[in-house]
Amino acid sequence: MTEKKLLTLIGHGDEVTSITFSSDGKTIASASSDGSLKLWKASTGGLIRAFTAHKYRITNIAFSPDGKNLASASSDGSLKLWEVSTGQIVSTVTGHQSEIRSMIFSPRW
Repeated sequence: MTEKKLLTLIGHGDEVTSITFSSDGKTIASASSDGSLKLWKASTGGLIRAFTAHKYRITNIAFSPDGKNLASASSDGSLKLWEVSTGQIVSTVTGHQSEIRSMIFSPRW
């Protein structure tokens, strides 16, 4: 039987608004009301990377099916696509008049 361990992810400046696991289960992404996005090692809870993703509250995050990208949606009306391995922004989608509350990757991404 595999021992289970409780992880504590500490470090956001405000409430955590979304958490998601990568498809391989090795990485956890968390987002906050302060606009920050953090990547964690699922095995240890150790911080991989932290960055300011949006000016306002992040409402939702999702890994691409292959785990190479992470999307973040915000109350600032934008959606951003990030490269997980580098933390670099790939693209930004704007044009919504209010917050984006939900998004999902196509399985064929």
